[in-house]
Amino acid sequence: MLVYDVIGNINPQLLETEFGKLQTNETIITNERKNHILLRHNEDYSLFEKYAFKKSKRFFYGIFYTRSGAANKMVIKTFDEGYRDDLIFMVLQAKDALGRKPTINKDLLDIKANYIDRGDMFWIAVDENDRVIGCVGYSKIADTTEAFLNRLYVKPSEKRKGIGTALLKIAESSMRDNGVTISKVHLGFPKEQWFESYSFYPKNGYYEYEPRYMKKEL
Repeated sequence: MLVYDVIGNINPQLLETEFGKLQTNETIITNERKNHILLRHNEDYSLFEKYAFKKSKRFFYGIFYTRSGAANKMVIKTFDEGYRDDLIFMVLQAKDALGRKPTINKDLLDIKANYIDRGDMFWIAVDENDRVIGCVGYSKIADTTEAFLNRLYVKPSEKRKGIGTALLKIAESSMRDNGVTISKVHLGFPKEQWFESYSFYPKNGYYEYEPRYMKKEL
């Protein structure tokens, strides 16, 4: 899976006269290039981190495969308000598929206020049709280096394609970048209705430290 950060924008007119129409005006850097700067040009990395990476927007771009072998594109990106209704619809679908009464989580009604403005994060996964097929967020615990994972959902028809794992990895990576050392998750009850969560998190390094709560050292 390719990970890249948008670190700025260019004036496309300066290049289009020479190279033709550009698909985007975003300047990006992949994790491979970022690691190259860190290892080979360490003296420049602090400047890069100060003026580029700290202001960047992170995206995961990946390809997951259906059982028929056909490839589909997926992008994980920071939540944008334009996706709110589609996100809520996807979460309701996910709950209904688990046999639970579909109710709207109040924090999803205003993700900017409940996550972004508080210094926390929230991401969505979108498919090749720009439809939401997954989401995850986290909230830091005040006066600690711990954070809670929130709202890790995947559209029922898109499960078991690595989307949930990809969402978890980007959340954990962001936590580490922001000084979080322990990731926690609060699981539902009864276990029979949340069997996927009780199976998924231990596979990714989490363990139950008290009933209905799991954590992982990052």
